[in-house]
Amino acid sequence: MNRGEIRSLVRIYIDELEEKRWKDTSLNLLINTVHNSVASLFLSLDESLYSQDDEFAVSTDSELYDLPVDFLRVKSIHTDDDDPVVRTPISRKKKYEDADSIRVYYFQGNQIGFLKIKSEQTLPFMYIRAPQPMLTDDAIPDVPVFLGHDLIAVEVAIHALDLDEEMDTYLTRKKKELVEQIKSIHYRRNTDFAEQTEDDEDLEL
Repeated sequence: MNRGEIRSLVRIYIDELEEKRWKDTSLNLLINTVHNSVASLFLSLDESLYSQDDEFAVSTDSELYDLPVDFLRVKSIHTDDDDPVVRTPISRKKKYEDADSIRVYYFQGNQIGFLKIKSEQTLPFMYIRAPQPMLTDDAIPDVPVFLGHDLIAVEVAIHALDLDEEMDTYLTRKKKELVEQIKSIHYRRNTDFAEQTEDDEDLEL
């Protein structure tokens, strides 16, 4: 469903098929707010849904580079030789300034810094992005279609009825069922493989 279709479903739930108490613009604001909440739920359950590949083209002329506008957090960064680059707090970056090659990165505001760039190269980069906002009625929610779109519609209807002091217990129960289904599905997905990290006493992940 796109935003317009979700709004139509919400109107069915709240029994207001035409604009009366709720204008389309007001429902759109609720839909956008709830969309962010539902996207956050999916992000907490399975961040691979928002995994994005990119790269940094680095050179000896610069240490700091702009992060993508939708950046949330790093998954992995590697040199062009496939060696991992790991994070250090900016307060400890001096510890690694004598390294032979790129070993660490740090954050400074909306930028990322790499130490000891000795040649131009491309650093493959995987990060977790922010869910895309819905700006038009044709926009599709940035959440899984199965259950995710339904959850947005149900939660928006709950908010609308709550604001009208007409809370519907059916919708409250429906929301709870959808959330439990989503958690169950994505919990199983996340436990298929155990997370593994390699210890390196010289570097902080």
